[in-house]
Amino acid sequence: VRELEDALLDLRVNHPRTRRGGLLEGRHGRLRSQEFVMDRILLHDVRLTVYLGVPVAERSRTQEVFLDAELGCDTRPAGLSDDFHQTIDYSAVLRTIHRVATARPYSLVESMVEHIAAAILGEYPVQEVRLRLRKPAALKAEGVGYAAVQIVRRRDG
Repeated sequence: VRELEDALLDLRVNHPRTRRGGLLEGRHGRLRSQEFVMDRILLHDVRLTVYLGVPVAERSRTQEVFLDAELGCDTRPAGLSDDFHQTIDYSAVLRTIHRVATARPYSLVESMVEHIAAAILGEYPVQEVRLRLRKPAALKAEGVGYAAVQIVRRRDG
């Protein structure tokens, strides 16, 4: 494992788009400010059957919404070791999403995604979570494919 880590580090250091004294060398040899690039675990098109809506009548019946989740975390330990215990269990995250989304009726999409983000940050070793919740029924009569709310929440605030 140590040899693989050293080889990956060597590739990263000698790669043309790597850090050079606090700067990143981008395409065409131009230097730009150093950015922190975080690994991502993605769960797309998670189908949720929930009670959601501002009018009581809408909130009294279930409807389908769709969630995209991006979890910002370091996947290197799992990638280097090929050990399931070194990564985040996708199925467990999915269960958390379903548990929070179906725990109670929500009036606002914004409220549902806030609660889901808080649960993920509280239960898993992620530094950042990006959620997009799409509600196809909202504004459908007006010809809109879906209305959505997207948020990004970080462990550090």
